[in-house]
Amino acid sequence: MFNTLGRFQGMNDEMGFIVLHSLAEYPGWQAKAALTGTAQQLVQVATGEGVNVWLGHTYGIMERFLPKQMKPMRAAQQHRWHFDFTAINRIHVPVALASMLLALILFGHGVLRRPFDDLTLLAGTISFAVLGNAFICAVISGPHDRYGARLAWLATTVVLIAAIRQFAGEDARERSLPPRQEVGDADLVDLVADGAHVIAVRNVEHLGARNDFPERRG
Repeated sequence: MFNTLGRFQGMNDEMGFIVLHSLAEYPGWQAKAALTGTAQQLVQVATGEGVNVWLGHTYGIMERFLPKQMKPMRAAQQHRWHFDFTAINRIHVPVALASMLLALILFGHGVLRRPFDDLTLLAGTISFAVLGNAFICAVISGPHDRYGARLAWLATTVVLIAAIRQFAGEDARERSLPPRQEVGDADLVDLVADGAHVIAVRNVEHLGARNDFPERRG
């Protein structure tokens, strides 16, 4: 039927008409559907969706253009529906959901603490990315586990970074660096501690007093 109606090109005008007029005439329903879909998408993060499915169109294309690949394709475990993700999802789903929540908490804690550090900015970026992904995918395509699973690991990475920093005592290492350390050689500079980094800054006044650049040390 899709081919008979002209596929996307043939149906473009009619589909556009339906979308625009449905938004104009039923804005409340559209907003409710968008919010509901976003909420559903946020919790759909399971691994394996789309792996064990019947892809008739794909099989037809392969049979037409790659006929020699049909036999090994039909013998594959995936084609026989032998892949089972139940066990991995018992770990993946709760870890992913907990990670997304913890990433949001890290961001909120960093916002209240101020000034922002790199971990707060990372947690905020990932949290907004997960939310934006859920909204866009739910509105345009509908909630699916594969859409959530492809970003959930980023939240887990943020939580792992935070945990490593906590257990490694990074704050203690940063406090061990003096805020400003004078260097004996005036031609060089002051060492300025910026977080875990040390930045060398030339003594501007000294350079202004001398123009013999080739003779300066350093």
